Amino acid sequence: MRYSNPEDVDEVQRNTRKGKYALAPYEVWWRDREEILDRHGYVLRKRFRKGWVPTWLGNDLRPFSCEDAHNAFRPGIIDATRKSDGVTVILKKIPSNTSELANTKFFSLPELRGDSRNHCVPILDDFALDLEPELHIIVLPHLRPFDDPRFEIVSEVLNFIEQTLEGTIFMHEKNVAHRDLAGLNIMLDGTPMFPEGYHPTEQALDINARRFAKRLRRADVSSVKYYFIDFGLSTRFDDPAEPRLVTGNVAQDPDVPELSVVDPYDPFLVDIFTLGNVYRNYFLQQYSNLEFLLPLVTAMTHLHPQERPSAVEAMEQFRTIASTRKFRHLRWRLRPRTESRMSAIVNDVEHLFTESAHIYRVFRGVPKVYSEPLPPL
Repeated sequence: MRYSNPEDVDEVQRNTRKGKYALAPYEVWWRDREEILDRHGYVLRKRFRKGWVPTWLGNDLRPFSCEDAHNAFRPGIIDATRKSDGVTVILKKIPSNTSELANTKFFSLPELRGDSRNHCVPILDDFALDLEPELHIIVLPHLRPFDDPRFEIVSEVLNFIEQTLEGTIFMHEKNVAHRDLAGLNIMLDGTPMFPEGYHPTEQALDINARRFAKRLRRADVSSVKYYFIDFGLSTRFDDPAEPRLVTGNVAQDPDVPELSVVDPYDPFLVDIFTLGNVYRNYFLQQYSNLEFLLPLVTAMTHLHPQERPSAVEAMEQFRTIASTRKFRHLRWRLRPRTESRMSAIVNDVEHLFTESAHIYRVFRGVPKVYSEPLPPL
């Protein structure tokens, strides 16, 4: 996209030269290590290479129509391209002596990584920085927030709950408590849903950040997988005889009642509470036709930790509840609580046509590809 008004062009050019679109300090850190990363097989985007000149400098292009106007995620994380196969990956810098490195690598061991119940984000590669041995770079898959695109039908939510409970059972079997299973630490592998890929940071856009990314619905692909990330607070208990208690009050979820820097508590039951709160905040409070999940969420978020189920017990309760739902209920659209009666009627009719078309496309083997994001609720 280009400017039609010469005054707009002049203003952008002045602002660019004054540094309005310059690299943030946390981006400069990565740019200064471009050559090290390249030696390890990872290429940064054009914006983060030494000698970068903005694409829109000296012409009438709008900055945000250019891929190199888009910033990195946040401090400590950046996207890159793996030279060996062109795949987009995420680079994360962490201290070398943390539980995050140890526990993420633990779940990436071949014998654990191959287990389908393992929903802990795998480390694809890791290396220490040559002149900064106190820092480690871990290479992770390129994922997206678990609720982006948003969920559309009931069965998609149930699949999410089953996968996250399955992953929690697996973690706990290996004597690891995550301790921060909040919504921001659960991600989706969007690869099956975006056949042509999407931009690393502007994830509604295509890989060049020029137009909306083409996407499929969750219901149109054979499967999607959810992952737990960020093991910075995690604790692993190597000795089965060791008391499985911790202290600490740092977590994303402010509702966990037992967090304390003084009184020890069971971190495995914190995982149960936090995950139950994800189900409540992202689903039950948003959609009116998920009330059947209330007994599960109520049990998982009990204020008294010892009254909460284990991950195995929560899964059993979930499967019992889910087994009572008829197929037509599972395929029905999620109904936002903010929806008016008239909107509900219109959306129900639209959903009937959408589902009929979906069944026809499945029969024909030709899923519909969407070229615009879902509208907000």
